[in-house]
Amino acid sequence: MGFIRSCTGGNGIKLTVALAALSLLAACTGSGGAGSGETGSDSKKEGESQNLPNTAAAPEPVTLTFFEPSTGQSKQLFMEQYGAAIEKKFPHVKTNFVHITPKDGGGYILLPDLLAAGTHIDIVFSSIGAIHSRFIDFNLQTDITDLIQKYKFDLSRLDDTAVGLMKEIAGGGMYGLPVTNNPSVLVYNRDLFDKFGVSYPKDGMTWDEIYEVAKKLTRKEGDVSYRGFVTSFSHIALMNQLSANFVDRNTFKPLLVTDDKWKKHADNLIRFFRIPGNEVQGTNLAQMNKWFVEERIAAMNATQVWLAPSDPMNLVNWDMVSLPEYSDLRGVGSQPYPTYFNITNMAKGNARDTAFQVIAWLTSDEYQLAKSKEGVLPMNKNPDIRAAFGANMPFLQGRNVKALMPAKPAAASIWTKYTPVANSAMLGQLDLVLRGEIDVNVALRQAAETVEKKVAEDKAK
Repeated sequence: MGFIRSCTGGNGIKLTVALAALSLLAACTGSGGAGSGETGSDSKKEGESQNLPNTAAAPEPVTLTFFEPSTGQSKQLFMEQYGAAIEKKFPHVKTNFVHITPKDGGGYILLPDLLAAGTHIDIVFSSIGAIHSRFIDFNLQTDITDLIQKYKFDLSRLDDTAVGLMKEIAGGGMYGLPVTNNPSVLVYNRDLFDKFGVSYPKDGMTWDEIYEVAKKLTRKEGDVSYRGFVTSFSHIALMNQLSANFVDRNTFKPLLVTDDKWKKHADNLIRFFRIPGNEVQGTNLAQMNKWFVEERIAAMNATQVWLAPSDPMNLVNWDMVSLPEYSDLRGVGSQPYPTYFNITNMAKGNARDTAFQVIAWLTSDEYQLAKSKEGVLPMNKNPDIRAAFGANMPFLQGRNVKALMPAKPAAASIWTKYTPVANSAMLGQLDLVLRGEIDVNVALRQAAETVEKKVAEDKAK
């Protein structure tokens, strides 16, 4: 495992990219500390909710089964990330973990296979991008508003946008709680900037300014072609700074053509891959990361990142700055990309209450502070927790970690079950633009037609 690993999965969401020295990481590592739920910072007012339900009564033993819908998980990784900390904090709770596993003869045992086999699941945790296709589409959701009220859980202590996104998805209710975040930033290779005598990028630069920098860094030396800038179109679109919506929230009518923001978004990114020497056939995430991480020929990579090193001595000489800004949207950063822990409708009675107690603790000051120190972006708004980000990670010292926490994140786009459909359709069409086969207007129109066809097919079922 390397240093940055993809956090998106499902249908292009939570993809696992195994990279030798630098990879994109979907979740936190290590176990959180146990204790009273205090941060030790004395930042909380006396009597203020800790977001941790009272568990003083002698609890009954409970086994909770967790499911995560990517191919990059394992029992060992789950225990390192969550299970060990949960069992330490809640001695009466035994955690069980089921996940996607390879089938004999090829392919994977997916969620439909698990459900068909009668597998019981209490909690599904996934990025917002997979919440429909890997949770709601299987009718596993249940509103936990009653538990929030029962345990007097204070939602205002969590990221407002992440809570608002869940309320939007759940029709005013809540299916789960946001635990971690994964916005986009611009990561850059300092060695290449030094090699070519170009000044490092800075926070707050515009896309136009980064475009000019990319042109300076795109060149050929000997047999090596260097790329000034790479990115995955899919991931930037899902967290676009324009807050453009893929579809109408009520009718599911695609907005790729009628909302001019999408053409602005596409034109902005496509120009980078029309720089002579930086042409591509498509913006495959694995290829973009390979150029930046393994081959070290890409100077800048606009991407999502979690940070977790396994080989600190062999990392790209990297740093990061905030995602470039549009000149007419100064100060607006990436949209958040939360991971939610969602309680399923299979959890009943005491198991349901215990499941809520567990996910509530995962958002507590205690747990979030411990994970923030380990380089996991918190969803808890406590400023002391955010200030502690990366404190226990030597390789993060001196890095521009504030780039991961924009002061003004873009307003969240509407998420529906057709958001991933529209994003995938647009990605495929924009790849044709990069190959010179069609123009942007045709690409957006054909992507919209794909979405319309899918919506019509679903309505006809």
